[in-house]
Amino acid sequence: YPTYDPPAYSKPLEEYEEDRRPYIDPDMFDLMRQREEVNLLDKVSPVAHVFLQFEPSFNQEVEATTASGDKYVVNRTSWIIKDDQPMLYTLDSNNIPRNPMGRTGLRGRGNLWRWGPNHMIYAIVSRWKSIYNFSDMIQGPKIVNGKKVMEVLVVLNESTNEDSLPGDFISGRMSKYNVICEVFMRDLLGEKEVPSTTQLDQDDMTQV
Repeated sequence: YPTYDPPAYSKPLEEYEEDRRPYIDPDMFDLMRQREEVNLLDKVSPVAHVFLQFEPSFNQEVEATTASGDKYVVNRTSWIIKDDQPMLYTLDSNNIPRNPMGRTGLRGRGNLWRWGPNHMIYAIVSRWKSIYNFSDMIQGPKIVNGKKVMEVLVVLNESTNEDSLPGDFISGRMSKYNVICEVFMRDLLGEKEVPSTTQLDQDDMTQV
């Protein structure tokens, strides 16, 4: 529709947590304006130069580098499968990715990290609620209206002030299994400093 003109919004970089800022995509609309105003070689700082050179590769996984030189992986391949293939992102006349699911009423990155797909990982930890005797021994499952009661582990999402499954964004600086371990250590165990040097895999998650 020619009259379709949604507002553009990308959350400012300074509103993200400081340790996450190096992995946040810049505002592509703002970049277009800046590129018209400056000479990339002579008039910008090294950090700004990296941002102004920003040209994301959609529908593929690539290695990227932060302004400080740290390498990480950016996966802009959709996890949504259609006809046995990942859904493809197309670009508009300004090289801005279109949402493959249709119009959303907003242009821009919004509150997310990346242009294109934003991958999240969540853990579902559940158990049947049990009845204990006076010696704290399990007698059996708790039954309500003839059915067992399931308990699910949740954490408080501070941004929404609502309970949610433990999980976080996959930034590419560590494996998705590291992300889950970091969430559990930070949000459930109260650890302030979470080591992330070891790249965990699926086998690490099943070890006792």
